[in-house]
Amino acid sequence: MAAIIMGVNKGRKAGLKQESYKERRDDIGEHVSEHNDPTAKGTEEPVARFQRFIRENVLYKRKRLHRVNLAERLHFESATTLGLLRFFNQLMVFALFVAALSFSSDQEVKRGILTTLDNEFDFEGISDVARRDQFVSESMAGISEKSKEFFILSNKYFDDQGIGSTQLIRDITTFSGPKLSTPVQLAVLEFSFTAWVKVVPQFVEGYILRKRLVPDGPASGLACWGWYLSMNAGPQFHYGCHDFFQSATTDRQISVGLSTPGSLAADQFHMLTMVVDQSKVHFYRNTDYLGAVDLPRPVTDCFNDGEGLLVGESGMDLSLVRFHPRALTMSSIEELFAGGSLLSDISTGSQPSDAEPEGLKSTERALASSIGSVNDAVSSRQASSEINQVLKTITEERASPPPPPPGTPAEPVDAPLGNINASSIASTDAATGKDYYSLAFGPWRLSPTSEAADHRSLVNLPNAEGQGFTMSWWYRHMPCSKSTCGVFLFVLRDDTRTCYGVWLETVALWFENALGTPSFQYPQNFVDQKFQLNDDFNWRHMALVFDETTDIVKFYMDGKFVVDGPWGSAVTGADCNGPNKFMALGRYGPFDYTYGADVDIYDFRQYIHTSGPLTDADILAIATAPTPELDASKKCLSIDSLLMADSSYQDTFGHDCEWFFKNKKDFPSLCTLSDAARECPVACGSRQQCVSTEPDPPMFVSWDRIRRIESVGSNGTICLAGALTPEKVKADCEAWTAQHVAANGNLGVVAADFEAWADSVLNSRRGRRVNMTSCEELMASIDPECTFDQKAVEDFTAAVNANGGDWTIAFWIRPTGEESKIHELGNFYPHVQFLGKLSPPQHNLAVGLWANPNGEVRVFSACDEGTRDIYENVELKEASNEEWTFVSIVRRNRVVSDDGTPLLRDTTTMTNFGKTREGSDLEECFYDSDAMFSFLEINYPVLLSPIMMTARAVPVAELQQEYYRMAHDLHVRMGPAQRVSSSNQDGDDDDDGDENGGRAPIAVEKRDFVHTSVIMAPPILFVTRNKPSARCPFQYSTEFARLQHDRMRNLKCAAPYACSPGLVDGSELLLSCDGAAEDEANVFGLEPVTLSYQTGYADFLYTVTDGQIAFRDGRIRETRELVDSNTDSVKVVLVFFSPELGITSLLTIAADFSQALSADVSVLLQHFEILEGAELTSYVVVCWLVLLLLVVTLYEVAHPLYFSLRKTEGEKEQKFFRSRVDVFKWVLDALLTVMIVCYVAMKLPLRSGSASETTDAVGALTNIEWNNNQIQLGDKTRRFLRNVTDFVGVIEYEEWIDKGGNFVLGFSLVKLILCTSMHPRFALVEKTIRNAFDDLWHTGWLIVLLQCCFGAIATWRFGPYRDDFATLGASMQTQFMMTFGEFPDNWGESTDMQVYTVFYFLLVFVLVQNFLLAVIVEAFIEVREENLLLQTEQELLQDIVSSIRAHVKAMRYGWPSPYRLGRLIDMWRAKYSVGFLELERTRLFRSQEGIVKFLEHYRKYPFLEPAKFSRLGRETTNQSESLAQEIEMRVAKSVGCKVQTLKEFAAENILLGQQQLRRKAAAKLDASVSDQPLQPALLAHTTAPVDPDRDGTPGGAARLHEEDVERLLDSIGPNDAAPRAAEAEIGAVENASAILAAPGGSASRASSGEFQRTQSMRSLTAQSSVVHGSEQPAGGVVGQAPSSMLRVWEKVDRLERRTVALETRVDARAASLESKMDLLLRSFKGVTLHVQRSQQHGGGGGPSAALAAGSSAEAAVGGGRRFSGQRAPLPADSLHSASAQP
Repeated sequence: MAAIIMGVNKGRKAGLKQESYKERRDDIGEHVSEHNDPTAKGTEEPVARFQRFIRENVLYKRKRLHRVNLAERLHFESATTLGLLRFFNQLMVFALFVAALSFSSDQEVKRGILTTLDNEFDFEGISDVARRDQFVSESMAGISEKSKEFFILSNKYFDDQGIGSTQLIRDITTFSGPKLSTPVQLAVLEFSFTAWVKVVPQFVEGYILRKRLVPDGPASGLACWGWYLSMNAGPQFHYGCHDFFQSATTDRQISVGLSTPGSLAADQFHMLTMVVDQSKVHFYRNTDYLGAVDLPRPVTDCFNDGEGLLVGESGMDLSLVRFHPRALTMSSIEELFAGGSLLSDISTGSQPSDAEPEGLKSTERALASSIGSVNDAVSSRQASSEINQVLKTITEERASPPPPPPGTPAEPVDAPLGNINASSIASTDAATGKDYYSLAFGPWRLSPTSEAADHRSLVNLPNAEGQGFTMSWWYRHMPCSKSTCGVFLFVLRDDTRTCYGVWLETVALWFENALGTPSFQYPQNFVDQKFQLNDDFNWRHMALVFDETTDIVKFYMDGKFVVDGPWGSAVTGADCNGPNKFMALGRYGPFDYTYGADVDIYDFRQYIHTSGPLTDADILAIATAPTPELDASKKCLSIDSLLMADSSYQDTFGHDCEWFFKNKKDFPSLCTLSDAARECPVACGSRQQCVSTEPDPPMFVSWDRIRRIESVGSNGTICLAGALTPEKVKADCEAWTAQHVAANGNLGVVAADFEAWADSVLNSRRGRRVNMTSCEELMASIDPECTFDQKAVEDFTAAVNANGGDWTIAFWIRPTGEESKIHELGNFYPHVQFLGKLSPPQHNLAVGLWANPNGEVRVFSACDEGTRDIYENVELKEASNEEWTFVSIVRRNRVVSDDGTPLLRDTTTMTNFGKTREGSDLEECFYDSDAMFSFLEINYPVLLSPIMMTARAVPVAELQQEYYRMAHDLHVRMGPAQRVSSSNQDGDDDDDGDENGGRAPIAVEKRDFVHTSVIMAPPILFVTRNKPSARCPFQYSTEFARLQHDRMRNLKCAAPYACSPGLVDGSELLLSCDGAAEDEANVFGLEPVTLSYQTGYADFLYTVTDGQIAFRDGRIRETRELVDSNTDSVKVVLVFFSPELGITSLLTIAADFSQALSADVSVLLQHFEILEGAELTSYVVVCWLVLLLLVVTLYEVAHPLYFSLRKTEGEKEQKFFRSRVDVFKWVLDALLTVMIVCYVAMKLPLRSGSASETTDAVGALTNIEWNNNQIQLGDKTRRFLRNVTDFVGVIEYEEWIDKGGNFVLGFSLVKLILCTSMHPRFALVEKTIRNAFDDLWHTGWLIVLLQCCFGAIATWRFGPYRDDFATLGASMQTQFMMTFGEFPDNWGESTDMQVYTVFYFLLVFVLVQNFLLAVIVEAFIEVREENLLLQTEQELLQDIVSSIRAHVKAMRYGWPSPYRLGRLIDMWRAKYSVGFLELERTRLFRSQEGIVKFLEHYRKYPFLEPAKFSRLGRETTNQSESLAQEIEMRVAKSVGCKVQTLKEFAAENILLGQQQLRRKAAAKLDASVSDQPLQPALLAHTTAPVDPDRDGTPGGAARLHEEDVERLLDSIGPNDAAPRAAEAEIGAVENASAILAAPGGSASRASSGEFQRTQSMRSLTAQSSVVHGSEQPAGGVVGQAPSSMLRVWEKVDRLERRTVALETRVDARAASLESKMDLLLRSFKGVTLHVQRSQQHGGGGGPSAALAAGSSAEAAVGGGRRFSGQRAPLPADSLHSASAQP
């Protein structure tokens, strides 16, 4: 295309510059010379001459074309073709550039990303925020929270089932007491807690947080686990109450803490951290490591999620209390301390989940709480109703007690008052043979006394002075609702002193010796609680032995020695023998009536040691001697007694003994029901166990806590003893199976060594059992986490063997859920097998479901010879499906007791409260004599207490006591939530364990990520700040700030108040103005960074929004300080990546805080796309195509420069640019070329490397090693911020390039519009703007002026209270919308606003806007009128097709260039039409056939039909023109004037033209001409009259006679320049005369202008130079003319340009003249019509009226032709010729 355009431009230079006269002379002279060259005709072939003659004179003589229109059409086609090529080139540049942009950027996808982000972040809502505090508190928090949804690794998409990182407290919270929060589950053994803590000075101790066991009751103060803080003891860790088993220890929970914790300052925040791993707990304060403490046993979680978690304590302030399910390292703690979150969490948007319940979970919890409250209320009311029923029965029973059974001893009576005589006669004790004195027999009730008359005193007492003695009595204590109750039972006195006294208390004994040292003994809790005095039901024997041999007092209960103590002096002096000796009974002394109580006493004796102190056997004999006066059932009993055990009793209301046990604490009187007291001795405590001093065999336990055992294999779990390993078990199994198969052929054969096991597995078994004969199933069932203490089992087995084979095994078991039940039965059945061996399988004890409906216990023995069965089967009672079940197995294997009593072997089972006993002759022998069991098989998931083992047959009553003692406690102890690792199951310090901390890993459920964009980096908060300044812009403002600061110091900071020193000294901290931009090296612990050409401070957004406290600048600060009143602007930067789309997006939300309380918020979304593959190839190709097409524009830019540099000496005064439009086009082309080249040069490398750029940038953001403890925190942060800012720079760089692309598109569009000038009907916009440019320019300035003035007024007047006029820019925008009719809201709210709006409406909206429209409309009308005058153009597409067809035919038939031919035809001013002859003589056509095709092609255009001429001029078919000519003739005839013929008119104008041109030619002769007579001769010819008869042709009248020319030529030399100049002038005159005399000459477009005459003169001069001997080169270029002639030509060129300017003005008048002519024609038509009507109606109008009408019309036109002998030239080329003479 470039070559085509350059080729066309090479053939022509029109439109770019004015051709030099010399070039046009050469081109035209060449063809004219060929036409006039006789030699050329002579060389023509005869046939060709004949063909030419026929075509000229016969075939095509009348086939002629309109000369003027043909020239115009040829020029039009040439310009259209060139313009089309330019338009197409620019269109392709524009289209390809847009295509390149489309290839490099998918706008639809970007719009989709924008829509998605807008829907999520609510850009409109953010942009509408107008307050600083609202943006900081709401918008930033919302952006922070919403951004986490775009992290694909966020915990929002990885559901940790609520057991992951949890934030319990976020904001700073002050506690007046603990608050309930959502529970936290310890899913792993290694976990951490962090909290910012501040305590008041009065704080002593309390929990930071704890997971309580129960919400109320005695256990409510315990913690499954808790973080405890003491100001003295420091931080502590409490745990274990939920799985603590009290049979193993008396502790209820474990507390561990530091021995030297260090101090904790009050009223100051500290970040405390507690890290728990498998063996230790570590404590930190801030970043200081305080120390570690060993854990006695592993930490487990509990099942009290419904109760929640208690956080805080009175006197505490907490913030950012968080749970982390992993052990934090020091690096992680530093990250939390400095930034409030772990960098690994920040980088994935995985901030700890909020612990507060929300949504459905909260509703469910509230509903469950409500239901629980209702159930508790109903249960409480129901229980109260049941209790009231029983109490009513008791009341009725007391009112009408049932008669005692026959023979029942009577109840004690009230002891007599006053002095009571003791027996003075000694009696002999049958049991011991010792003498004693009966002091009081009874049984008596010793009620309290309050007066002297009511005293009870024993008198006449025996004398034991100088001897030891023993006091013996039976005693029944008082009811006691307190922890302890007591009574002074007796006190011995005389008138001189108090000798001794005894105080009996529930838990203690007091005996005093007033003269002793010490004076008293007060032993407490000297017996086990079960032996202590507890009620008024049981009689207890007591004895106090005053041993004179040792001066020690011994106390006995139930015949057993329990405690002793020194008397403090000689026992022999203990007795009083003074006057008035007495013993106060049931009180302290004669005048002290306190310390009495309702107690019972019986058989009160005194043994005087005549033969030494009583022995232990004597005391036992006395205690066990018959007491007929006492009810034997109300005496203490041995624990082995059947009367000590609760029966299966139920009262009339269905309450069993357990019910009485549960309720007796709150209602002690319930157990006063006689039947309950008798049948439920253990539950009611109505039976007293006698003191037993024999130590019980030790209790052995398998482990020390409640354990959770899951099913590892399909049929259960195998737990190994601690010394065994799975590898050894496997080896033993494989060896045994191989041996068994070798001996028996296959495993299906049951051998004797595992017959018992096989029978229990194969016969009547229901439920699961592990097949021990399959090594694969055996190994699959072994749980390495489930181990037990082998040493405890071995010690237990040794004790059993030593004790004759008696043993008791007990445990608590509880189902964990539905998986614990046998599905086909729907109930839970304990399944625990105690195996001594696995290969072969042998068990000594099995618990499971076989034949009995509730399950049973099977006891196996290795020595079963002679027995009936191979095992002993004992039924179990029903186990609970939800609660704990107590299972105990008591095996009595001995046949003779220690005292020789024969015994029977039996097995007793207890299931909770129910017991079953089976006798058997099966002798117990263990399969492994060293260990009763080394393996436990648990077939269903259960919670299992420690297995308690003792080498004795525990009595039923004792087992019942254990059940009652543990049942209520275990009810709330739900056990661990997960099974515990065996690595530390026994409380050792072994650190071994799996990577998950001994528990299964936290199961994570991946949720669907629905967003197409993924956020690549945590949001960055970038702030710019100003320094606060005490100096304000106004002097009074500075003074005001200082005064306020002074007032603050005097009012707010004066005693007793104290402000910080910085506030007192610096007034800018109170009230300040903006100072210089902040440039400190460290602000809020941040270093300055540069982002988007701004210097500020960057931090993670989450640091500010997710927490309130952080450690910065060496101190603990609140995060809100980063965005404060000194903040000038805030930017939140988010980087997204869309993997499927390959687009990286940069979202910037900026807020300008330059105003005090306002925030100007804006949202910007930028993109960076990956371009690779086919799209990249297409993009590169398109870019190179754009550059290739740009060569055309580059040529058009460079050509004028080349022309300016290479133009000749004669061309220097010529200008390439003819108008400002040409200059504008050249500047536009140059600018567009430079911009496109620069854009492609910058954009193409960036797009080509977009994939690698994205890989580097995104990879740099995602590959930061956040978890690497070797990298410092500051290095990680700086690296991250640097990567973000670098990538932001890349995106902004491309955005800057794309802005340049906008300018390229804009300028390309402008040029494309300019290129529409290729066709007049297509150039409507371009011509309209060109015509209206001057008016638009000035109208635009007027609009700008008015808008600025109105905007300034509106901003000043309405800006303070209207946002739409807040600034000048806002006012201008509002006024712009007002221009389109959108007026401000509520514009009528004030008079000023009304005036402003109406005035603006009238001036701008009504007037100026319509002015603008009028300018545009008028310009368009001008364009339309110009287009209407055009005759040689057609419809756009038709002209394009026609021009292309013409060029195709030109190449086919050898036509000349249309521009060249048109230019030549345009010079033929003397011709009105063109035919074959004229075209053939041009010698431009390749052949005569080409000329024929040319005529045939152009004759099809109607506008090229030649006009016809008459004597008076051109004949016309136009009705208007015909009417005008007729009117003209009639008017001339009517006034007596002659209408000139065309010949007369030409002759008249020829004479005038000859005179003018000859004068000019003579004046231009060179001064060097020596022959002066030439000039007069030339002037003579100029002034000579025209002889019309000399030449018969119309133009011949103006030609010079040949002899005149010869005479002139002879008078000058051939080389003289002056004669040649004269010759040229003469030729010009002759040619001009011929033109004017030719038909139609006066009608040519510029016949009267200087341009046409100059062109003719040049042409004829060239002809004359050829005629007179000038040589013509072969190329057709005429030789050089003399310098004088060149100067003439140059002057003529200047004249030509002025003529063109004049012609332009003439053209502008054409439209006006045409309108006047139309008016004249209408007037003439009116005259004609008037004449016709007058003739029809016979009126008097006639010719005179018509003439009058014509005269008036002529006058209306304002001039025109006059008919007074001389006539003005009449246009002969119709009204369409715009250049006709006016």
